[in-house]
Amino acid sequence: MKLADHQVTPSTHPAAGERRTITLILKPGEHRRGMAGSSVMKHFTLIHPQLIAMSSFLTEHAEPLLNAAGLLGGARAISHVAELIRDLPEQKTLSRRLARKLQGLRDLLTLEHVDDFETAEAEHFALIDPEDPIVPEICWLTDQFSDYLDALRDADPVVFQALPALAA
Repeated sequence: MKLADHQVTPSTHPAAGERRTITLILKPGEHRRGMAGSSVMKHFTLIHPQLIAMSSFLTEHAEPLLNAAGLLGGARAISHVAELIRDLPEQKTLSRRLARKLQGLRDLLTLEHVDDFETAEAEHFALIDPEDPIVPEICWLTDQFSDYLDALRDADPVVFQALPALAA
């Protein structure tokens, strides 16, 4: 079976936040992964190039990101970042849960919660010497990560709308 023998139609330009799909319509009697019979439509969601770029960034900078997570949030933050680095390459779409995790990493890197003295972030932040050479590296990582996250947000703004806090 050749793809040229099948009708493949990409969706029209989606509105902001909608996912682009490709529809493959099989002719009656044709088989595709065990499907046969009358015309069958199968939808495939395209992987966002921005998701691939984010995954590459996290993989390429895994060690400094894990170090930054340890300095800024301790063992729990390291665990969250390690999970992102491990799981993101397997993701085909950007889910709300994944968006929350990515936003949580941005919050950690941008010191979003250091003013709440009840958090681990505040405790860890207080121990960092501003003259430590790791500080400019963390700032660079933060800027780069934020750029990739902004690109994801621009590609799929609906996923990022009103994100509730991720359960611990």
